Amino acid sequence: MKKNILITALGCVIVILVIIMLRANVTTPVIGFYQVTDVGSDNMVQLVLDRNNNYTVYLNSKVFDEGTYIRSSTNAYILNHDNESPSSFIISKKLNYLFIPGIDATSIFEMEKISDVPSYTVQ
Repeated sequence: MKKNILITALGCVIVILVIIMLRANVTTPVIGFYQVTDVGSDNMVQLVLDRNNNYTVYLNSKVFDEGTYIRSSTNAYILNHDNESPSSFIISKKLNYLFIPGIDATSIFEMEKISDVPSYTVQ
């Protein structure tokens, strides 16, 4: 009897630990509106990712690039488009990075998520 209670309690503890570990590994939702953190820069870059895996990059309030995106790893996405080589978008808990060829010399932009709503707004 004591052995059954001990096994049941141990099983419950294992289930609770698994649930906690699974919740800890939840990735940040990618859908939303992003813009460069340095709003005083020469290039205002904004990114919209929607739930249908479509994206649009705005450069100085004009559409610069659009296409589809796919997840390549836990927090990395590939932006596929008809222009040149694919771009990539890296998501972390605090900072997000957009690499897109052709905007300027560095082409790597630190982005912040402005909204979970995937819509373009002039900032």
